[in-house]
Amino acid sequence: MKPTLPRAAVAATIALLLAACEGGTGTQDPDFFTFRQTNGVLSGSYNPAGFTAEQVRLYLSAGCSTRGVSDYAESATGNGMVAFGGTCTTSGNFAGGTYEVERIDDTVLVQGTVTENGQVIYTMENF
Repeated sequence: MKPTLPRAAVAATIALLLAACEGGTGTQDPDFFTFRQTNGVLSGSYNPAGFTAEQVRLYLSAGCSTRGVSDYAESATGNGMVAFGGTCTTSGNFAGGTYEVERIDDTVLVQGTVTENGQVIYTMENF
């Protein structure tokens, strides 16, 4: 069984990630953003001109093998971006990876490069 972090530790980690994202290293493109998943902890930033919080949370589910996201939080950055963080709801997640979310016409494509069981794999999902 994969060890789990206490909720207080997860909340503290998310708060630190949001604080670290205050500088807003994400792209300003309203149709594109990236996020990371590391041992079930999700983080990134997006342009609110292109996505809503509900949409972002949905797309983050692609980074969780069980498709559940909890402890989701957001914080406005100084450059108009929104930093976000969350956790995958259960164990059994990919060990980690980087994801790109891109709106192309009426479709949103989520692509990830992740590690699973020591192997690097590429994931792709349409929303």
